[in-house]
Amino acid sequence: MIVYTVQTEEAWKQFKKVGYLEGNKKFIDQDDLYSYDWMVRVAKTRLPHYEGNYPIWVWEATHYPNRNHKAWGKKNSKMVIMD
Repeated sequence: MIVYTVQTEEAWKQFKKVGYLEGNKKFIDQDDLYSYDWMVRVAKTRLPHYEGNYPIWVWEATHYPNRNHKAWGKKNSKMVIMD
């Protein structure tokens, strides 16, 4: 399955360096932190081998993210759509 994710330029550079993406609490917008924490709590109860890592948002290839959407990142930040 092909998926897409929208990440900061910094996350993209880290991906190029190490070869994978990893969810990190310090990069989660404070307005979204409660929701991310909820997802982690629920995943711990439903997934037997889940270790508590923060999730990364992805879209299926059939739902390519709209690159013109104004909600990607903070104002004046550089964002990258990765597949």
